[in-house]
Amino acid sequence: DFKRNWSKTEGLDLDGSINASDFKSTSWSSVIDTINRQGALSPDYQAVLDGADTADGSILIRDNNREYYSRGIDLVTGLHFSTGNVQHDVEIGMRYHEDEEDRLQRNSTFHQENNDLVLDDKGEWGNAGDREEVARAVAVYLQDTIRWNQWTFVPGLRYENIDKSRLNTNRHNRVDVWAPGLGVTYAVNNNWTVLAGIHRGFTPPSSDASESEEKSNNYEVGVRFSDPQFQAELIGFYNDYENLLGVCTASSGSNCEVGDVFSGNGVKAYGLEASLGYQHQWKTMTFPVRVNYTYTRATFEESFDSDFFGEVKQGDDLTYTPTHQFNFSIGVENQLEKSGGWAGYLTTNYVDDMCTRARCDRFEQTDDSLTFDLSGHYQLTKSVQLYGGVDNVFDREDIIARQPYGVRVNKPRTALLGIKIAL
Repeated sequence: DFKRNWSKTEGLDLDGSINASDFKSTSWSSVIDTINRQGALSPDYQAVLDGADTADGSILIRDNNREYYSRGIDLVTGLHFSTGNVQHDVEIGMRYHEDEEDRLQRNSTFHQENNDLVLDDKGEWGNAGDREEVARAVAVYLQDTIRWNQWTFVPGLRYENIDKSRLNTNRHNRVDVWAPGLGVTYAVNNNWTVLAGIHRGFTPPSSDASESEEKSNNYEVGVRFSDPQFQAELIGFYNDYENLLGVCTASSGSNCEVGDVFSGNGVKAYGLEASLGYQHQWKTMTFPVRVNYTYTRATFEESFDSDFFGEVKQGDDLTYTPTHQFNFSIGVENQLEKSGGWAGYLTTNYVDDMCTRARCDRFEQTDDSLTFDLSGHYQLTKSVQLYGGVDNVFDREDIIARQPYGVRVNKPRTALLGIKIAL
């Protein structure tokens, strides 16, 4: 059970509309976009952001008052048996789950005066939404891990029934989904393993009966190597989405109603994941090194226009999907299991720039981001550990998102120091 009420600015009306029901709202994302592109109202909008006095009832603030609950039961059982030289580990699970969101929201109008917000009209509860959403789901799955000589097969099947309703509007949607999957590995020898898999994925839609669930077919094939000092992995993947869904949230949306779901139609994504790990031992110290790289290419398969995804043309890149991601870490560890043991690590993270809207220009994309972090810990006693670190050591400032209301940057240089006590 969870309840919270948080307030945020919802829109702007330069002319002023004291009564919230008459408010002619311009979204803050539109305000920012107009300023970026030097539109006709750019000076007026910029003045508001800089703290200028505004007309009575020019700023709309919404109380997002909501209550939630989530509850259910999970039952899992397993069975191990053999048929000849074939080993089986069967797992059967069932889950019943239900949750609810009850929103009773309020719009109020303010104006800006002497760098402060002044209340003009405190709206009535419910004028910004009075609705109750309920979801109930039953899921059942069966999985068998089958080991035969160097082979391991993991077939599985999942069924899920999901029932969603918006009670005050009699809106109702129900989906029944079957999601099979199969993973296969072959141990070539003690060090090398070949793997492959195919799995069905899905994401449930909203309570709107006109919407269908997101479905995808996901394929992977790869190879792994492992010995006491060196580990490596190379995996290729291909994901075929039949009905990609985008969900409007307070952080991901801009000109949409929170909770609404938008279809991105067909999307194809493919790429490569590679990782290398190495540990070098010298006297009492260990030097771990880890490198991870991911290449992803994801594109829309159809042309359409969407408030959430933007104006999409076939072949456009999927939003918020970086082409290149890279992580590198190096450390030194000294007798971690003993009092006086210590460790230190340097981590580098790189994320490529991304489009935040399809067919993006420079005001609809992020920066590429390269950051360095330091961390370490010292074992003061067997049960007491000191730890600390510095994130974004060089205090680099990068645009990492543009939703919901313009530029969002990464975390600035941040230091932390703490103590862990094991009782």
